[in-house]
Amino acid sequence: MFSELDTPSLVIDLDAVRANVAGMAGAAARHGVRLRPHIKTHKMPELARMQLDAGACGITRAKLGEAEAMADAGIDDILPAFRSGASRSCAAWPRCASGPGSG
Repeated sequence: MFSELDTPSLVIDLDAVRANVAGMAGAAARHGVRLRPHIKTHKMPELARMQLDAGACGITRAKLGEAEAMADAGIDDILPAFRSGASRSCAAWPRCASGPGSG
């Protein structure tokens, strides 16, 4: 099967992803904390949506492009991991920001 894939290719074990998402959501719920995963590991709106649907209160991003991709996919609670001083970031951030901590 894998020999037929063009490279590079992304291959995801969806059962493992679902189990990991559920496991993190369950751990957060058991400990009474809100989960706001950083999307730098996957950068995929579909996986971010899975995390949100499982109970995450929002997502965290590092780069403006990550925020833009998530906002374009309809995700509206995006927290920057740090403030950016770049003029492009400052100009584009209002389009991507909403929710608590986005100011």
